[in-house]
Amino acid sequence: MRETNRAVKMLLGIVIIICVASIGAYLGSLSLKKTKYEDIKKKAYSVQKVEKKSNKNKKSKVKEYPKQTDINFDELYKINPDIYAWIKIPNTNVDYPILRSSDGLPEDYYLEHNVDHSSGYPGCIYTQKRNSPEFTDPNTVIYGHNMKDKSMFATLHKFEDKDFFNANREIDIYTKNYKMKYKIFAAYVTSNDLILEKYDDFKDRAVFDTYLQSILSNQNMKNNIDATPEVTKNSKIITLSTCIGNPDYRYIVQAYLEDDGQGNKWKEEENN
Repeated sequence: MRETNRAVKMLLGIVIIICVASIGAYLGSLSLKKTKYEDIKKKAYSVQKVEKKSNKNKKSKVKEYPKQTDINFDELYKINPDIYAWIKIPNTNVDYPILRSSDGLPEDYYLEHNVDHSSGYPGCIYTQKRNSPEFTDPNTVIYGHNMKDKSMFATLHKFEDKDFFNANREIDIYTKNYKMKYKIFAAYVTSNDLILEKYDDFKDRAVFDTYLQSILSNQNMKNNIDATPEVTKNSKIITLSTCIGNPDYRYIVQAYLEDDGQGNKWKEEENN
């Protein structure tokens, strides 16, 4: 009996050691990946100096690049050419590259793969191929994990607080050439339906209009909805989607395009 108890204790000890080692390895892996993202941010916000050709009698001029956007995409492309945009939300931890899987990779590849193509969490902030990388669709859906360390899209949940929602309404989206400004108009829990698939990518503007009206009328104590935004069937919106711990539901934050980054405010296309 004593030998049996000793064997059981040894077995339990081994199991505990393995568990502790596994947890340590997992946390260590997350820490390394977090450090990786910090390195990416440094490169993204670096200023690349470009030599401008000039005549022999004139000294070469040095200009800052990029001019229209704060993000150095040339450096990001070296890390992963699937990076095509950058998202930043003031007063949250959302300050990341946006990726879109290249040809040959699955639609949701970056759900379970990192920017260096390693598998596992935290994954990436990404959009599906069914959305244009130019953000010209009626609704561009951007996905990100709800990480316990408050990285990725975890701090989207700050918009559950009405005071925070009212005070923080801006989202910046950077592309190679433009910095686009969006204004948040909704933050709420919704079903786990794939929005683009459910509504056939909003190819029918009437369907999109009905969808918007359903959002604006979705008023209850748990939702934060601005029912009076300048959003119509001709608007271009983004939907930031993350999990809430219940696989049947998602938490989403939605914003409409306010400034297209091309030197003018976005205007409704009256003829559409």
